[in-house]
Amino acid sequence: MDPKVEWQTPQSLPDAQTYYGHEGVKAWWAMWSDAFADLRLEPGEFKDLGEGRVLVPVRALGRGRESRAEVNVSFYLLGSGGERLERMEFFPNETEALEAVGLSEQDAPAES
Repeated sequence: MDPKVEWQTPQSLPDAQTYYGHEGVKAWWAMWSDAFADLRLEPGEFKDLGEGRVLVPVRALGRGRESRAEVNVSFYLLGSGGERLERMEFFPNETEALEAVGLSEQDAPAES
């Protein structure tokens, strides 16, 4: 990750915001690690959208640390940058992620 990475959390979350830099991303991960036991992320096929952008579907699985409620959530991550990740954004579905970069599902390249 670029030292000035921007990590944009989902707007659907009550604490939605952008975290900046390595320390910001570490703080975000620490918050999620504290909230969920056995949290794991399962990425799907990466899709190269060109211009340094990559889209990947992700499934998050685990349990709430205090509630023990099961977590099974799917979302999309849209990463962009040059040699290093400069920005990461979360989207609830592929359509919204593609629209954010001016593409439609028909315009998007196949998985790679």
